[in-house]
Amino acid sequence: MVAAKPVLIVAEIGSNHLGKLDLAKDLISTAAQAGADIVKLQAFNEEIWTDEAWGKRRGLELTPEFAEECAAYATYLGLEFMCTPLYVDAVRWLDPLVKRWKIASADVGNRDLVKAIYDTGKQAFFSTGVTKYAHLARMDWIPLVCVSRYPALVEEYKFPLSGGAWGLSDHTLGSHLAIAAVARGAQVIEKHIKLDNQPDSPDRDHSVGPLFFMQFVREIREVEKALSNLTQSSHRIGKGRKVYEG
Repeated sequence: MVAAKPVLIVAEIGSNHLGKLDLAKDLISTAAQAGADIVKLQAFNEEIWTDEAWGKRRGLELTPEFAEECAAYATYLGLEFMCTPLYVDAVRWLDPLVKRWKIASADVGNRDLVKAIYDTGKQAFFSTGVTKYAHLARMDWIPLVCVSRYPALVEEYKFPLSGGAWGLSDHTLGSHLAIAAVARGAQVIEKHIKLDNQPDSPDRDHSVGPLFFMQFVREIREVEKALSNLTQSSHRIGKGRKVYEG
């Protein structure tokens, strides 16, 4: 199956901005220069983490002012701004800044958060992970096939055999899984990005650098073009003379 529309490529910054606006803007620039369509951040607060997990993320939380600056800069560079809200109140102040949402796999069962996002009337992507998500089917949201390991192994992923729109949240450190997903009809590809000189962060070790990400985007676009050419060739053959069938 070939996607009817170009694949949406999402550059996930995660916590690699380290709460510093200059780092965030450098990462947004990296996404734009590579040719991504969307750049994404995450909005979390202390309440959702255990003490140990929060200790690694203290100072990395997103404020409304920080998000507004990032959204404005992304728009200036021609990117769509997206954010994953990890607590309900973040939906309220993020809503004016985003066109659509991303829901983390751990929050697919968070009914309060899912309802708050649903009530905005906007499209959403959600990571599957190990979460059951049949209750989201009626919402016409797009599942992103995901393995909740950072980094993940290619062989841990399982693509859908059939059905509606889907995408890939790629936690591997290569590009071939994403290429295979595009060939199978994925409409969204998400990849974590970092800077060449990326300081330590909770997301650094499963993110890819600027040159890799640029090549990653290029390969996806080349595969899209090849698939389009294949479809057109098949169409021309179908309109041509009858093929001898033996």
